[in-house]
Parts: sequence; C-alpha cells; structure tokens
Amino acid sequence: MSKIKITIFIIFTLTFVISFVVLIAMLGINDNGACEKRQANIINYIRPVKADCHSIENNERRFGALRDNGVRLHAGIDFVPRENGHGTPVYAVTSGTVTNYYYFFAGTDALVVLNDDGTVIRYGEISSDLRVGDRVAQGQQIAAIATMYSGAAMLHLEWYCGCEIGGLTQVDNMDNFTHVETRNHQRRADLLDPTAFFDLPLYASTDTAATKKLLIFKVGLITTLIIFIALLAVLSKYLIYPKFIKRYVDKRTAQAMSKKQKQQIERELEKLQREIKGNKSLIFKRNDCD
Repeated sequence: MSKIKITIFIIFTLTFVISFVVLIAMLGINDNGACEKRQANIINYIRPVKADCHSIENNERRFGALRDNGVRLHAGIDFVPRENGHGTPVYAVTSGTVTNYYYFFAGTDALVVLNDDGTVIRYGEISSDLRVGDRVAQGQQIAAIATMYSGAAMLHLEWYCGCEIGGLTQVDNMDNFTHVETRNHQRRADLLDPTAFFDLPLYASTDTAATKKLLIFKVGLITTLIIFIALLAVLSKYLIYPKFIKRYVDKRTAQAMSKKQKQQIERELEKLQREIKGNKSLIFKRNDCD
C-alpha cells in the first residue's frame, strides 16, 4: 500500500472516530450527561407566571423548605401572586405534550407536561382545560391558578429530568435522589431543583446564547459529516474502487478468456474432425486400389 493510501486511511479512521464521539455526545448516552444537557435547556425557558409574585428566598415557598412539620421537604417552588392570585394565567415554560391531568391538593389539580427536551414539569394547584395528549407551545396559556380550601392561591411547580419512570409523587422515597443534594422530598428519583425558574425571562428571546451555541453545534456537525463523506469518497476512489474494478475486470477477462478458449477449442476440434474425415477417405481409396 502506497504512502498516500495509508495517509488517506488514517485520516478517514480519525474522522470516523471523531464523528462517532460527537454523535454520542449529542445523543447523551450517559444518563447523567443526558440529564445535564436537559437541565441546560432552562436558559431557553420562560417564566410560567408573568404576574408579580412574592419572593421565594429563605421562606416556605422555596425548594427544600420543611413540610408537614418536618416530615418531608418541599419538592418544588411556589409562585404566589401579590394580587388577585385566583385565575392568574399559567404559561408553558417550553413546548411539550400533556401526559397527565388529575386532582392534586386541597381542591386543586395538576397538569403534567413532558417537554420536548425530555424533562417533565408538574404544574400544580391549578385548573386547566387541557387533557392528556394535547400539545402545548412555549408561552401558551395552559392553566390558571386555583384557590385551595385555605384560600391560598399559587402555582406549585416541580421539575424532573425525565430519566425515570413511575408516578411523580412517591411517599416511600426518602433517600434515592439522583440530581439534588436534599433528601426526603417523597418524589421520584429524578427530581430537579426548579429555583432558577423564578428568575426566568417573561418572554422567549430569539437571540439567546443557547440558540447561538446550538447553531454553532449544528454547523460543526454538518461540516464534520461533509468532511466524513468527502473522505469516504476519496477512500473509495483510491482504495476500494480500484480493487472493485480490478476484481470486476479480472472476472470479465477470465470469462472472456474462457469463452475465447472454448471457441478456439471448438475450432480445433472441427479442424481435427475434418482432417480425420479426409484421412479416412484417403485410406478407403488406397484399399480399393489394393
């Protein structure tokens, strides 16, 4: 194999390995890595409640606050409007599909949405006309804050990675939480801390850093694939295609030679038969003379 062929083969192999690694990174084969990528999508989310709300800093509305006299910890954050809480619109933080709607707590309901990025959000203590299977778009009003028996009105929001199955409320789960340091939330193991939701922008931005990063990633991936295809074409031209052509030519040559040899043999047989026939006639004539 010539040096140029060896060089082409090495470049092709390295490009294939790099492309494979990039695809693995994009698909997020490692569960923790996949969840980190999903959480990173929060920079594209919007705030679910546009109304002015009470702070959640260092109070019972924060994630991890004590609940039920210390029996468990708060599994989400609460958006409590300062005025006219009942009926306050709740908006989808990102696009997704409704996977559940049911009675939740103290006369209110919950809407569960599987987001397109794989995460799950439970919008609790609300009322909604949406049902399982309905699509929601980012910024679409999906619910309204309902009033509990106590007279309080708020949006209780929980966020999950989406890498586990089963119900979101799991009263027996005290310690098995993969992505939060706090324990005893009595929720599914893939619970995430949604504190950052409180400071999200009210509206989606068309010029976010994430959008630029995604665009750069797509351009890089497409460029890598183009280089990969080009190298494959070069490799085929210099390594694979010549061998294929040689095998094809050798086969056709062998077939042609076989056919030619067969025809030659047939001609020689015909000639021999004619000679034998001529010799027989000559022998018979000599016998007649004798």
